[in-house]
Amino acid sequence: MKRIFSLFYFIGSMLFMKAQGPLNKANSESTITSGYSLYTNVGDVEMTKKSISMDVFKTYATGTLLFGVGLEYWNRRFNDIGENRLFGSFEDSYSIGLTSTYTQKCNGNWSVGLSFTPQLNATLKRELGSDDMILAGNIQIGKEWDSSISNGKAKMAFGLYYDILFGEPQLFPFVSYSNMINQSWDYTIGFPLSSLRYSLNEYHDFDILIYPEGNYTNTSEGISINGTDTILNSKLEFKTLVIRMDYNSIIDDYWAVSFGISYLPNTELRILDTNDTEIYSFGSTESLCINFGVKYKLN
Repeated sequence: MKRIFSLFYFIGSMLFMKAQGPLNKANSESTITSGYSLYTNVGDVEMTKKSISMDVFKTYATGTLLFGVGLEYWNRRFNDIGENRLFGSFEDSYSIGLTSTYTQKCNGNWSVGLSFTPQLNATLKRELGSDDMILAGNIQIGKEWDSSISNGKAKMAFGLYYDILFGEPQLFPFVSYSNMINQSWDYTIGFPLSSLRYSLNEYHDFDILIYPEGNYTNTSEGISINGTDTILNSKLEFKTLVIRMDYNSIIDDYWAVSFGISYLPNTELRILDTNDTEIYSFGSTESLCINFGVKYKLN
């Protein structure tokens, strides 16, 4: 039986559509995935994230095509009364994304992948505008070869991403090397993700992951701080480093569940103006995150 629970940003970072990104071990199964995350005390702000996404694969002799759609809902509770009055427009926000990815097989077990992932990140309190949209995407090159250990496969990948993994949208490189230690252990070393996995058997495994996570949300409502001019289309930026442990369990041929806890050593939550200049910071502090996920295999 194939392992149907692959890593999911994310990673956030994923937005929810990062199922084919550097933070995940992609497979060729069409799935519906839902997730829930609870963040505690992010600069005196409590946050929850709920997500659902669907990925549909089509495999050809020379490549693989993926279409996906996802929705992410963020809720933030500002414990400080003054911050709640100023930034209440950011209490609820939404991320809606589409993704299309094509991976082409090449000679010598090389592959080239190209992905386009437009995203809508907004509070949806007023009409939508260009500030609510992010045109993300990536290009990556991979190489697979047989590993002398456990008759498994080793893989190297590298490329460029444009995304909100580090908060405000930016271009960043990634590189990774994955291999098996033996039948029970495998690892990935790279940037921005490194991981270690232990498989108890084909139904149960444990993951340790280290990766960045970010979110970048626009609000069209005006914000006025200290009685100064009203700022339109301000942004709420969240970014952190995640150290995470997951337990993954395959229930049957179609269902899988995941439970995890993450340590966030240094979270940043701040308000930016239309030029991405900081106008307010909620402070940096360590935090914990509790994660739960369910995946259903469509094929």
